[in-house]
Amino acid sequence: MAEKAEITSEQIVKIILAGAGIALLIILFISLYNMANVDKDKETAKSYLKSFKDALSTADESGKAEFEIWQAETNANFYLVYFGNYQRIAWNGNDFYTSKKYNSQVCACYLKNKQVVCDEKACENIGNKIVNNGLTSSADGMWVIGYKEKIEITKQGSDYVMKKI
Repeated sequence: MAEKAEITSEQIVKIILAGAGIALLIILFISLYNMANVDKDKETAKSYLKSFKDALSTADESGKAEFEIWQAETNANFYLVYFGNYQRIAWNGNDFYTSKKYNSQVCACYLKNKQVVCDEKACENIGNKIVNNGLTSSADGMWVIGYKEKIEITKQGSDYVMKKI
């Protein structure tokens, strides 16, 4: 006669632990794959925009703040671009372009391999008017700051005044 196979509770625990181990390894490999595919330049641009927004918050609270592009460890050159209510700005032989148009658009863009990138995720409508006071600019108050350029941000009423320092 055939014997009836029985699974003991010890064997069940081993099967569950083995399944959990395999699932954990799959999650680990997926995470490593996603980390390898992160675009450092896009992430750096988003970080610059966040730093600029933090500086605006500081100016809101204390009246003044500073912001600087210090240059990340990458082959790209980073810029903070104030588009105002335009979508395109020509500056220093480069054509900066954003796909969205707002009244007070600021983007952290970068130049890599002679191509300018202004990713939507590194752009934001600031809402307040930004007044140029001595920054390198083009018509209509649009401006660009780049590597090792530092600006002072002063809150005047509802506007921000930018000055190179």
